[in-house]
Amino acid sequence: MNCAIISMSFPSVRPVTLMQPLTDLTICEGDIAQLEVRFSQENVEGTWRKNGQAISATDRIHIVIDKQVHKLLVENVSRDDAATYSFVVPAQDISTSGKLNIQTIDILSPLTDITAVEGTKAVMEAKISAADVTSVKWYHNDKLVMPSERIQMLAKGSKQRLVFHRTFASDEGTYKLCVGKADSSCKLTIEKIHITKHMEDQVCTETQNITFKVEVSHPGIAAVWTFKKQPLKASPKHKIEAKGKNYSLSVINTMKDEEGEYAFAAGEQTSSAKLTVSGGAINRPLQDVTVADSQTAELECEVANPTAEGKWLKDGQPVNFSDNVKHMNNGAVRRLVITITRPNDIGEYTYQVANSKTTANLRVEGRC
Repeated sequence: MNCAIISMSFPSVRPVTLMQPLTDLTICEGDIAQLEVRFSQENVEGTWRKNGQAISATDRIHIVIDKQVHKLLVENVSRDDAATYSFVVPAQDISTSGKLNIQTIDILSPLTDITAVEGTKAVMEAKISAADVTSVKWYHNDKLVMPSERIQMLAKGSKQRLVFHRTFASDEGTYKLCVGKADSSCKLTIEKIHITKHMEDQVCTETQNITFKVEVSHPGIAAVWTFKKQPLKASPKHKIEAKGKNYSLSVINTMKDEEGEYAFAAGEQTSSAKLTVSGGAINRPLQDVTVADSQTAELECEVANPTAEGKWLKDGQPVNFSDNVKHMNNGAVRRLVITITRPNDIGEYTYQVANSKTTANLRVEGRC
C-alpha cells in the first residue's frame, strides 16, 4: 500500500513594528482625550483596552483607524475616565500603554470688564488652579477666538491672558474663557476713534524726501503704516513718528519703485494717499565747458535733494580726485573743479545720483 505525503505551507505573518507608542496624557475635565499609536504597516488588527478591559465604541468614545494610525477619542472626559489605556496586537505580541490623568480646573481669579481706546493694547486675564494649561479656549460673543498677529492667547503659570496688541471697534462684546468645565466671562468696551485729518497725495522727484501726515482724535494709538498693503517698519528708509494726535511717515531718498499707494491704519480707521515720483534726481544738468590750457575748469549741476549722495565719472570710470581735481557740495549744487587743466583731463564727465545722471564734455582750446 503506497501512502502519499502531502506537505502544506502557510503564509508567514509579516512582522509589524510599533513606530509610535502610547504615552501618558494629562487633560482637563470636560475636554477630549486623544490617544494615538502608529505602526509600520496599514490596517493592523488590534484592541483598545482600559485597565485591561476591551473598549467598545459609543456616542462618546470613538475608535478610528487611518492607515498606519490607530486613535482612541474620548469626549467630555470625567474623573471616571482616568485609567491606564493600552493597545494590544495579539498576532504580533505587541502591547503599548499609557496613563490618562484628568485635571479638575477651578477659576481662582475671574475675568473683569475692561475698556480700551480703539487702536490701543488691551489685556484680559484670569487665574486658574493649574499651571501652564494650553487647552484653554476663548470665545467672543460665543464665537471661538483664533490667534493672529494682532490677538494672542498666552499662558504664564496659572495666569491665562487674551492680548489685543491693537484693538478694533469690532472687538467690543462679551468674552468667555473656557478651561475644562470651568469658565469666566467679561465685557470689553471700545472707545471709538476717528481720523480728523487724512493723508494727502504727494509728488516728488527721485532722491527727494516726502512726508505723509495724519491727525487722529486720540493720542497713543498703535498705528500701522503700509506700502502696497505691506507693513512698513521704522528704518533708515522710513521714518515713523507719533507726537500726540499727529502721526507721520517720511520716505527718505525716494526712488521710482517706491511710487504707489501708502496707507495708515489706527484700529479699523484708515487713510491712504498716492506717491508719484515724476522726475529724475537732477534739476539742472551739466553744461559743456571749454577752457584754455592750464586754466581752471568747473563742471556744475543741481540735484533735487541736497542730502542725496552721487558720484562723478570720467569716460565712464570713477574720477580720481587729487589736490588738482576736487569735488564740492553747496546745498543742492554739485561741482567738480579742475584747478590746472591738462591734456589728459579732456573727456566726457558724468554726475550720477540714484537712477539719474547728467553728462557734459570738457574741452581744452587748441586740442581735440
